[in-house]
Amino acid sequence: MNKRPILITLLCILITLGTLGILYGFFTGGFPPAGETVPEWFKVSTGLLSVSYLAAIALLWKMQKRGAELYIATTIVGDTLGVIAGFGTLDAFLVPIIFIAIMLFYYKRMSGPSLLPSKRK
Repeated sequence: MNKRPILITLLCILITLGTLGILYGFFTGGFPPAGETVPEWFKVSTGLLSVSYLAAIALLWKMQKRGAELYIATTIVGDTLGVIAGFGTLDAFLVPIIFIAIMLFYYKRMSGPSLLPSKRK
């Protein structure tokens, strides 16, 4: 296992807190804000995506390539669904892009197999 850089540690903490905050908001009625409605499919997908984010962070904490890949895939799906539901804003994309850039910077230092197809013959 590779030593985890401080930036990856910070990302793991921030993403975990954000994910838990969203789940807390759903369970306590704090999300969506008063007066706004959210399609039921969006609530269900957000719950499933939250589980995927937490799995990605568990792998990323261990400096596993699959964690970065799962985070990227989950972010793409989540942001796409957010746009479809009408929640897509520039700042909603900016933070994940920065997080992904940091993950990709450290990607070669991560261990374990990749979810991506291998180019080996």
